[in-house]
Amino acid sequence: FELVGVPFNLTTFELNNGTNNGYNPPSLPANCILSIFRYNGSRFEETVNDNGVWTPAIGDESFTKLESARGYWFETNSQCNVSFAGKVPTSNITKKINTTFSVNGWYSPYSPTLGNVTAYGDPIKVQPAGAVTDLFRYNASKASSNPQQGGFQGVHYFSSYGWWPFFGDEDFNKLEPGKGYYFRTPNANSTNQVNWTMDPTFS
Repeated sequence: FELVGVPFNLTTFELNNGTNNGYNPPSLPANCILSIFRYNGSRFEETVNDNGVWTPAIGDESFTKLESARGYWFETNSQCNVSFAGKVPTSNITKKINTTFSVNGWYSPYSPTLGNVTAYGDPIKVQPAGAVTDLFRYNASKASSNPQQGGFQGVHYFSSYGWWPFFGDEDFNKLEPGKGYYFRTPNANSTNQVNWTMDPTFS
């Protein structure tokens, strides 16, 4: 499994259903992505790959496309290299977050630093300020070496400083194109939404 986000503006975000000439994520080996999962706020939805044709699982019929600034789990059957190609995004996107956890993608070709926001700025610009308290990423190598931690690494937001990594996760100091991230927003709910303004030019 890999936690993925689309970094570019694709020609089409609609997944190939066999008749629409839609998108099939290019990979080596070909079609090494078995399934894609997305989180809808309460559970994960799945779409399944059959030789380049994507079919939503029963109950997940609305999962027919990928989205910018959204994170996905890619299930693969081997060492799998996925390549995204498209136009570099230039316009801000505002996402509404209304759950404690959400899975988002870094929709940008740049790798901004997570650290002292006075020095580096803050790529996670949200209203209310500080509403995202933690970010988590998946590190497959850590999953192998420290299975009790499940492969996740985290950074915490301090209002007086910015982003600071969890103990042992000091290498988690930037956002990366093509990666997905869990956002923790403990006070978000259906009546108390958090707005994330994602600037793809932030570097």
